[in-house]
Amino acid sequence: MWKFRTDPYSEGEDRTWFAPSFDASAWEDATVPGVWDVINEHSEYAGAAWYRTGFATDPGWSGKLVRLVFEAAYNDATVWLNGRLLGTNDNGFLPFHFNLRNLAPPGQRNQLTVRVDNRRRLGAVWNWGGIRRPVWLEITDETRIERVKITAEPDLETGRAKVAVRALAISHDGPATDISAQVTLRRDGVVIWTSPVLAGTGDFAFETVLEPAQVHLWHLNSPQLYEAEVSLMRGGATIHSQASRFGIRKVEIAGERLLLNGEPIRPVGFNLVPEDRRTGSVLLPHATAPIST
Repeated sequence: MWKFRTDPYSEGEDRTWFAPSFDASAWEDATVPGVWDVINEHSEYAGAAWYRTGFATDPGWSGKLVRLVFEAAYNDATVWLNGRLLGTNDNGFLPFHFNLRNLAPPGQRNQLTVRVDNRRRLGAVWNWGGIRRPVWLEITDETRIERVKITAEPDLETGRAKVAVRALAISHDGPATDISAQVTLRRDGVVIWTSPVLAGTGDFAFETVLEPAQVHLWHLNSPQLYEAEVSLMRGGATIHSQASRFGIRKVEIAGERLLLNGEPIRPVGFNLVPEDRRTGSVLLPHATAPIST
């Protein structure tokens, strides 16, 4: 639950609503993630609005990399921490983050202020305004995994599949030294392959071939998923890990036909637009849970 206030005259910045000394106790309460359009008084509001909350840093985070992560805020967002401008973001559908190095000292109470403006329209889409996805802190080692790319290519003739995982690690306190990485592949929680441990300076590439008994193709009627977990290690101890889901499938175009795993399909649409009067464009955790009958 955050503090919330609309700003129809765009006066908040001039009045320094982001300042720690500014009293926002009279602002209304709003749920994050959420959108203000589901609040009756603001259902037709288009413009700027402000959010405020606080959080404490832990003394145990000393020497760690602390990131403030927004999964999405629609559409233009400006973020302040303790009255200091962290930055802006102008895409309401993608995540963004800020490095809080030296900005949120361990053991301190912090004030987070966000200004969101929903006046940008993108075609025939309702411009739900607000912090529409979760916000969290990531506390990791200064050397961490920045990016993981997974490529899964099935051989429809042999039934095998080649899975390649590339991981990029970056050190935020100097060159990455004495680090290694390993990949574990799982299906339904069961380990099906563990890679050798590779030593390096940050760019790691792994590859394996799954046998037919291990390959379960992703299909529209049976969306089989795997998990690839990359573990980054120093001195044999894991300092950061990242797990990603992926499917094994082959998409081809043959003349005027679209093939999925060699089978002609006729798609009738791929777009999932979260539109609900009660939750707006917020995807609740249960919205992606399997449906049982």
